[in-house]
Amino acid sequence: MHVLVYQSKLLVSSHNKMMKLSKIIFVSLLIVSFCFTNLSFASNETIESEIIELIEETKRIWDTQNYSDLKSLWDTDDENPIYIPEERVDFPTDWKSLDRYWDPIPGRKILEGIRNDYSNVKIKLISDDVAIIVMDLHYDLKIINSNAMSGFDRIMCVVVRKNGQWKYSAYIEAPMNPMSQVSLMWKKSKMNDEWKKSKMKDDPEYFETYLQLLNLYEKAVPKDFDDYLDSINSNDKKN
Repeated sequence: MHVLVYQSKLLVSSHNKMMKLSKIIFVSLLIVSFCFTNLSFASNETIESEIIELIEETKRIWDTQNYSDLKSLWDTDDENPIYIPEERVDFPTDWKSLDRYWDPIPGRKILEGIRNDYSNVKIKLISDDVAIIVMDLHYDLKIINSNAMSGFDRIMCVVVRKNGQWKYSAYIEAPMNPMSQVSLMWKKSKMNDEWKKSKMKDDPEYFETYLQLLNLYEKAVPKDFDDYLDSINSNDKKN
């Protein structure tokens, strides 16, 4: 998560393990895609209430600043938990790496504090004991010796019911693309009357950031993309 931006990368120990985990992730996403297409949002008030309690407990633990305690909310019988933070290219898919993510430098405090707020919660039941959660997250945090900052994410979780309690099996942060993210952050940051009257194009700070992101997007285009475009549009050109 955003809370552990400064921790070091964790490497997958072997090629075989990586292949296995890739397959797990692929199958999980395939199941999620199918379920979102074919199932309706939860109407069972009891189950929905139980899952909301899990989300509230998640917030409570984050707000205590004892991040390792989050493990108590997970299905630890699952050997391959999936936790995809917004800031990580690689991500925890086993308990050793997830424990290290929550507590990267034991005994050393990285944050002065973090505050999480979950909202717009939607719950999709896969079965009586499996559900998918989608929700919004707004966070405020302050890294030691740094300025405080705020941000937001879309969250998708897979939860399972074990021994009568709902537990996380997967937790995925899904921020918007950078240009959309910057646009929304600009709108949220300009709350006084003067800025409400302004437009993004009239804000040099925003416009410069927008152009920098646009330039990065353009530089990321692979060299063969023009050939690809020519190939798919060749028939149109003939006509």
